[in-house]
Amino acid sequence: RYIRDLLGPGEGGLFRETPLMRKYANEPLMTRTHLHVMAIERLLFQKLGKADLLPVLRADHQHAPAYARAYEIVDEVGADPILADLRQQASGHH
Repeated sequence: RYIRDLLGPGEGGLFRETPLMRKYANEPLMTRTHLHVMAIERLLFQKLGKADLLPVLRADHQHAPAYARAYEIVDEVGADPILADLRQQASGHH
């Protein structure tokens, strides 16, 4: 909900125009709309000293291919660049 409030719906212009969303434009919308969520989860668990729980959370999301792919992208890119994308868009439009 927080991300939607910042960028609008996944099919909206602000959301589609972030550098990250342009880079992954060929991914399903459900995957793209969860990139920021998965990055926030990773950062949160790491900051709380609970990174050991990330595999449990990830395993719980494996039933959904879009979530699994979002995790793969976060693994490839890293959480920080994904969150920087969100911060840049949020600061530029609010």
